Amino acid sequence: MRRASRCPEGYWSEVANTRAQITRLLAEHGLGPKIVRLFKERWRAERRYEDLTGELGLDHFEGRSLPDGTIARRRSSRGARVRT
Repeated sequence: MRRASRCPEGYWSEVANTRAQITRLLAEHGLGPKIVRLFKERWRAERRYEDLTGELGLDHFEGRSLPDGTIARRRSSRGARVRT
């Protein structure tokens, strides 16, 4: 499959070259395990956020602020009235 023609000539080879350089630097300086640890911590934090918003019922909130500061409420995708 060809890449979009909107990219300048040689763009994808530069991207591959940059990825190779980053990988080599991570290996040379022993940063690989630190990067993996950071990604795992971020994943855990995002997962906790999703779980908490689901438990609190904020995952289906579709309120919008109006110019006067009140909140316009809509029904969530499940049909329940959303509380603010």
